[in-house]
Parts: sequence; structure tokens; C-alpha cells
Amino acid sequence: MDARSVPRMLSRPVGVEWAGWKTDTRRLQSCGWQLAVECDPITGRYRLAMKHEQMKLYAISNHIELRNTYLNEPWHMSEVPAFVVKHVAANFQVVQMIDDLSCFQPIDAQPQYVDTPIRGIEDYNIFAPLGKLEQVLVDKADMSVVDHLEAIKKLQSNTQRELREKERARPKLIAQLVSYEEVA
Repeated sequence: MDARSVPRMLSRPVGVEWAGWKTDTRRLQSCGWQLAVECDPITGRYRLAMKHEQMKLYAISNHIELRNTYLNEPWHMSEVPAFVVKHVAANFQVVQMIDDLSCFQPIDAQPQYVDTPIRGIEDYNIFAPLGKLEQVLVDKADMSVVDHLEAIKKLQSNTQRELREKERARPKLIAQLVSYEEVA
């Protein structure tokens, strides 16, 4: 099996500590905390912001470094650094030059398994081979739209034929039966 298509977990719980209290992001969310994360993709540093509506409290953690191995591979909670809450208040007044909070993005801390494949840049086929580019020149600026479409269809005929053959080879859904029981 290709390593990029192995099922993996999203939103793994990450520890959170504050003044002697220890918990994790999943438990915080289940207890009514709304969570947001700031991430610097270059350094892999994350920071957690939290809000509890009923208690009218906000909290912001320190920065921690989470390597991709923490996020994409099996691990035990003790192996992952925990967010340490640095500030808790009923409100924060922010001076933009000192602490920019606009980089935080809301998150869902509920862990979930996904099996969608991880795609590499080569999977997108966005680069043309060098020296093999076919140049299309239109010598008549006064061609009609229909003439342009016909020229495009002619240039793509081989590709379209291959796509149609692939589509014919796929199994077709003939019928889908759904049954609902009546609830009294």
C-alpha cells in the first residue's frame, strides 16, 4: 500500500496545561471551549487560543513546535509537547505590532480518521515535458466561436477518445434501493 494512502487521524488530542491543571484539546472542546490555532508552517510552531462563552473567559498559550511526525504518525500523548496557557482573561486588548491574533484559525478538536490519499505535486500533472510543447497558432482573428470550438475539439480528439474508453470501462450503478421504515 502506498504510504500516502494509509488512513490517518486528524485533530489528534494535544495536551494543554495551566497552573497545575492538565487536559487536552479534545476534552476542552467537549466541555464547551472553542479552539483556534495559529500555525507558522515554516517553523512548525503552533499556538492555541481558547474561548469559553458561559465563563466569559479567553486564554492564549505559548508557542510549541509540532513536527509532522506528531501529526501524521502513531504516538503517545507523553511524546507530544503540551500547550502551556500563558494568559487567561475576560478579554484581551491587542496592540497589532506586538501580538497579531489575526493568524488564528478555528479548529475542530474532535479526532477523526480519514483515508483520503495524500497527493504529491507530481500527481497533479502540472508540468509539461521540456521540448515537447505543442504550440497552437490561430491565423485567423476573425474565426467564429464555433470554428474555434471545432479546432479545439480536433486538437483534443485523441484525449477525449481515451477518456470515453476509461468511462465505458467503469462499472455503472444500475439501481440504488433505499428502504425507510415507518415510525409510529
